[in-house]
Amino acid sequence: MQYYHVNVWHMGLDSDVEYTTSEVRLCSILAWQLPRDSRVWRAMDPSGAYDTATLLLRQLEYDVRAFNYGFSKDAEHKRNEPEPITLPGEEIERQRAEERADAAAAELARAFGLNL
Repeated sequence: MQYYHVNVWHMGLDSDVEYTTSEVRLCSILAWQLPRDSRVWRAMDPSGAYDTATLLLRQLEYDVRAFNYGFSKDAEHKRNEPEPITLPGEEIERQRAEERADAAAAELARAFGLNL
């Protein structure tokens, strides 16, 4: 709405079905054509805030640490294994997954009459 002047606040509230359908279609077309790092896509998928070069550097850094780990005494005892750097988007997605799991567990508990 900020740049494309699409009336999203009243979308679906108008009695004119054809106008509402065209507004929805326009929004879907605009969203599809937005760049990967736009606010819309970052809200839906926070990992979109990182470009390909940043993600490749992250993977390269992890691969170098894993390679060096392979020659260490820790590798012989299978301890202190390296992990990739956690991006903020991955942490947010993990939290969302936990919330969805908690909500699903609560719904099942309600359905079966259990108190958790």
